[in-house]
Amino acid sequence: MTEVLEQIILERGKPYQIRVDNGPEFTGKVFSEWCRSQSIIVKHIQPGKPMQNAYIERLNRTYREDVLDAYLFESLEELRILSDEWQYSYNHLMPHQSLNNQTPAMANQNTLPGALHLKHMTEQQQQIPDQQLNQQSNILNEATANRLT
Repeated sequence: MTEVLEQIILERGKPYQIRVDNGPEFTGKVFSEWCRSQSIIVKHIQPGKPMQNAYIERLNRTYREDVLDAYLFESLEELRILSDEWQYSYNHLMPHQSLNNQTPAMANQNTLPGALHLKHMTEQQQQIPDQQLNQQSNILNEATANRLT
């Protein structure tokens, strides 16, 4: 995990913080110590609240539907090849509604990379997405509770 993050830092710059779920790859000693040594704040979502990490949940669902559920694989190599092709298509050929119908590659060309952009935000500005996420989570929890009663 840390090797991949080091490569991303070389390409895009070091983020101020990383939002992750509570999987073992993100709660382990190696990852935690690496983030500490890089002065990167790790923000874990609340257990059982995948909507707090909605972007990755959407990516996981799309990948699962487009690749894992769509094929029977003869080998790991075949899976790797199809995954690489899907990743290229997802980032360079498929427009995303959340990016004003641009591909991620196009959107990246038109703005500062997210990791670099965070460097220029004040700590108070960086708290805004967390506050919005918590508000959205509270609204969803309230709506679910009302539906159950």
